[in-house]
Amino acid sequence: MRPGIRLNSDRNESIVVFRIGSLGDTISSLPALREVRRRHPSERIVLLTNSPVDGGLRAASSVQVLTGMQLVDDFVEYPHGSRNFLSLARVMLALRTRRARICYYLVGGRTQEQIRRDRFFFQVSGIRKYVGMTEDAMHHRAPEPGQALWESEAKRTLRAVNGEGRSISTTDFSLDLSEEERNTASRALREAGIRSPYLVVCVGSKAPAKDWGNDRWRNALEILSTRIPHVGLVGIGAASERGRTDDVLDSWTGAKANLCGLLLPRESGAVIEGAALYMGHDSGPMHLANAVGTPIVAVFAARSQPGIWFPHGQEAGVFYRDVPCAGCGLDVCTVAGHICMSDIRATDVAQRACEVLDHNRARLGASQKPKSLA
Repeated sequence: MRPGIRLNSDRNESIVVFRIGSLGDTISSLPALREVRRRHPSERIVLLTNSPVDGGLRAASSVQVLTGMQLVDDFVEYPHGSRNFLSLARVMLALRTRRARICYYLVGGRTQEQIRRDRFFFQVSGIRKYVGMTEDAMHHRAPEPGQALWESEAKRTLRAVNGEGRSISTTDFSLDLSEEERNTASRALREAGIRSPYLVVCVGSKAPAKDWGNDRWRNALEILSTRIPHVGLVGIGAASERGRTDDVLDSWTGAKANLCGLLLPRESGAVIEGAALYMGHDSGPMHLANAVGTPIVAVFAARSQPGIWFPHGQEAGVFYRDVPCAGCGLDVCTVAGHICMSDIRATDVAQRACEVLDHNRARLGASQKPKSLA
C-alpha cells in the first residue's frame, strides 16, 4: 500500500474508484473521474489501482498521472492477479480503515465469475454500494448502423459511473499541468538544444503486436524531415527505449534530442504540449498528447476494435487497418506478416503528418507550409 494525497483527512467516509491499468488507461478514465468528483465534491476519493506495470520502468502508474490533480485524494495499491491472501487482506483492511461506502467499478472485460469474486472482496472490505458492476458496463458497445467506430474506453468508463447522458469534451482530459512541470520540460528541451518548432515521437510499446517497427519509423521520419527541415524532433519514452529511439532519430536531418527516461510522465506531457505534432503507436504517451491538445498521427494495430483506444476528437489522425483478425487482443501477433501493421506505408504516415501540420500551421511558427508528398 502506498500513501497518496489527502486533501482533507478529516472526512469520515470514502468513495472508492476501482481502476487498474497504466498511463493510457488512467487518462482514458479522466472524464469518469471528473464525474465522480462532481458528484462527491467534499468526500475523500480513494483510487484502488494496481502497482506500476513492469515496476514502473515501461508504464507509468495512476499515481504518477493523477498526483496534484485534485481528482483523487488517496491511493491504495491492489495486487492485480495475486492470490496471496495476506496481500489481499491488507487491501481489505486499508479500505475498511478508510470507511469506504461506495465503489465505482471502472475495470472492463470482467467475466460474471470475476464480478462475483470482486463483489465478495468489496463486501468483506465493508462496501455495500456498487456503481458500474454490471456485465453491460464491462464491455464496449459495437458501432451503431452506419458508423465505423466502437465505443471508446473514455465513453465506456463514463457510462459505468452513470454518466452516459453527458458528452465528453477535450477539457475532460486536461492534466492540469503545473508551471513547475512546464518549466522542467522547457529546461530539458533547452539543455538538449531544441527550440520551437519541434515534433515529438514515441516508438515504444508494451505489446510487440502494437509495434510498427524501427525501419518504418525511420523511413517515415526521413521523408518528413525533408519537408520541414527547420523543425526539430524529440524522442520520449521509457529509459529502456532509449537505444531504439536513438536509432529512429538518426534518420532526422534537423535538430534532434532523445529524452527517453529523463522525465516523469506529466513532464513528458508538458514537452508534448509545446510540440507541433505527436507521432507514435497506440500507447500511453499518445494519450498524453491527446490530453494536452497536441495534434496526433498514430499507427494502430488491429488488436482492439477500431475506436476503443483512439484519441478522442483526433480519430482522423489514426492509421488502422480493419483486417479479418481485428480484435484479436494478442500481445504478440501470430499472423504471418503482421498484416494490420505491415500494410501501413511510411509514405502515407509522412503524408498524413504533413496534412495535419498544414492544418495546424500556427504550431510550426513558419508561414511556409510543409511540401506535399503527392
